[in-house]
Amino acid sequence: MGLVGAGFVGPHHVDAVRRLGFVDIVAVAGTSDASGQQKARALGARRGYGSYRALIDDPDVQVVHNATPNHLHAEVTLAALAAGKHVVSDKPLARTLLNQHVMFRTGAGHVAALEDRCCHKSLPLSCGTVESSGVRCGYHDALLVVALW
Repeated sequence: MGLVGAGFVGPHHVDAVRRLGFVDIVAVAGTSDASGQQKARALGARRGYGSYRALIDDPDVQVVHNATPNHLHAEVTLAALAAGKHVVSDKPLARTLLNQHVMFRTGAGHVAALEDRCCHKSLPLSCGTVESSGVRCGYHDALLVVALW
């Protein structure tokens, strides 16, 4: 797994993924080479990169975990999908219906969007877009899981 967005929420996502017991944290992307390497050391990843594009280009990264600020979700997710990566994205998957629709029609990867159905205002839009795009959409406990095949 490669983490993009190792600031505020990213380390919490890494902690949660590690608890699964079978995920290898391969790389972390920072805003510069120095910050990427520092974040990688702090989070126990093998490599640190100065951009999300460099992380996506790493052949050892099979899944991109997108924990960037909301305005970057679509950009990072679309780039990862175009490279054939699988994506786990923090909420919201995208800020516009058009970006969500483009994601569902892009690339060979799979995307799972984790959305809190109790407090996320765009959830009806997200779920409606997913269903109208022919993508599986369902709830698991308090999360909306969107799976693109």
